[in-house]
Amino acid sequence: MNETLANVAALCVPIICALITAGGVYLSSLISERTDELRQRTDNETAAHIIKLAGETVAQAVAYVAQTYADELKKAGTFDKEAQQNAFNMAKDRIVQTLGPVVMKALGEIYRDVDVWISTKIEQACRELKNTGAAENTAQEHTAAR
Repeated sequence: MNETLANVAALCVPIICALITAGGVYLSSLISERTDELRQRTDNETAAHIIKLAGETVAQAVAYVAQTYADELKKAGTFDKEAQQNAFNMAKDRIVQTLGPVVMKALGEIYRDVDVWISTKIEQACRELKNTGAAENTAQEHTAAR
């Protein structure tokens, strides 16, 4: 009986070792996969946060430049192409300053050309600001007409 038990044990030990090895490989693969998923989700959340922060910064910078510079020139009728370029540059400088090097670097990893992204976002914010202003003027005119 001892000899039979020893033979069974001798046969089972390699099988058990193979199962433990396979289980370890599977577990290691599963842990690696879950870690990659978590890293990807974290990267995506971080990127989304950075994009949102940068977009808000652009909108704030454009509104600031409009309020402190462009609106007065428009009232005076002197908001020409050169003044527009100056306003654009003021907004861009303020954005780069506000975001700082870390966020600018992160944006560079998200978007190939950060300058193009910032320029596009400035134009978008200007358009939105202009449309909002036009809507407010129309509402004020309708209210005054009553």
